[in-house]
Amino acid sequence: MDNHEPEKLFHFVTIRDPSTKTRRGPDMRLSQARSHAARITHMRKRKKNQKSNDEYQVAGAANLVRADARNPQLPNDVEILRLKHQAQGLALLMNALQNLTGPASDALLMAMVMAGMLTDPSPSQIPEMYRGSPLARAQHLHIYARLTLVPATMRTMLESVGKRGGISNIHDYGMTSILQFADLQASSRVGIPPAFQWVYPNSTSLCSRQPDLDEVAVNMLAVIGTGFGHREFIDQDLARALEGAGDVTVALDSFQRQKSNGYTLIDIVDVANETQHKLLCTINIPSAEATHDLCLREICQWAALIYNDMVVFPLPATTGNKPRLSKGLRSALESYEILSSKSTSLAGQVVKTVDHSDFILWALMLGAMAASSTVNTTWYVQKLGHYLSQSPYRHTWSDFRKLMLTYLWWSYILDEPGERLWWEGQLASESLDSTGVDFHQYEYASHPIDHCQ
Repeated sequence: MDNHEPEKLFHFVTIRDPSTKTRRGPDMRLSQARSHAARITHMRKRKKNQKSNDEYQVAGAANLVRADARNPQLPNDVEILRLKHQAQGLALLMNALQNLTGPASDALLMAMVMAGMLTDPSPSQIPEMYRGSPLARAQHLHIYARLTLVPATMRTMLESVGKRGGISNIHDYGMTSILQFADLQASSRVGIPPAFQWVYPNSTSLCSRQPDLDEVAVNMLAVIGTGFGHREFIDQDLARALEGAGDVTVALDSFQRQKSNGYTLIDIVDVANETQHKLLCTINIPSAEATHDLCLREICQWAALIYNDMVVFPLPATTGNKPRLSKGLRSALESYEILSSKSTSLAGQVVKTVDHSDFILWALMLGAMAASSTVNTTWYVQKLGHYLSQSPYRHTWSDFRKLMLTYLWWSYILDEPGERLWWEGQLASESLDSTGVDFHQYEYASHPIDHCQ
């Protein structure tokens, strides 16, 4: 257990004085006996780790079947066996961790991943509200992410990898990929930066590898993300994450249109995961003092996380990820509005600020989608109405859609809910125009405002 080299390479070497290489006396026999005892001890520990993995593999497989809503409930005898294997696996894992005297082996790390992620399905009954991204099924996120996450077990796994010198010291390719994916999924669900760096970075952008893009893809690539240009609050790291999401969107659109010269999901999956990793790495510790740029950056970050959750790294609705993200985005938007309402005067003259209303409209659209069927839905629709009433793009859905396409927007998923929200925002805007009062402003008194958190 305390050996972290691949088990197939494990061996013991008898060390002795070269001058005694021809002598086979008591010392040599004692050395051989010690070597044999060590080998037996290692094999027993390895069998214990493997036994734990076997138990979790059985229970995990059953949990994956349970997580798929299309499958019927397990028969009682199978359910009893599943619970037995799960309990035995946990007992073996706890015993192994308590008796651990050195770095955790690959087998033990694998047991921790299974114990932390292949558990009971989430009891949440939140339905899927939107068309699914092909990337959900490409790596079975629609099933794996329906299982309950056990943060304490995942933290132990991360600490164990750290004691081995980090993920870069995990030399088995398959194990590295498993740890990378487990860390990425857990970070996406909790909303924290990943613990591991990206091990296999792509040196070139996805779209630059495909020289024969069709006209639709070329036009899409020329427009997507241009709305973010020249905005000072977007730093280099965030810009790279946004650019990556744009590239993945163009590739997904080409795949979905089934172009013969387009992409395959194999081409897209790894880049999509790396893009999600880049975006999660931009999450910063909240600043004690809010500024316009900090709030705008956070608004962009929250909105991009919602977009990725719908397109790039799509988690099932049962995770509750979208409501969490929409709540965070609302907090950032409220902070930005409060700061914007405070006019800064110098020598009696009001200082003009850059107009970010188009960018805010994009963020509001994504926030409204993520907030669907939650207490924040009305707030987002009212805010959409307020900003639409001042936008030159408000007159037709076609004009408004063209604006959205300059940010992050995939029509295949977002057009249908986007058009519905545009109509709802128009109705809210007309109601505002007829009364001259934004009734939703009075909600501020009943909601504590957390600045950029």
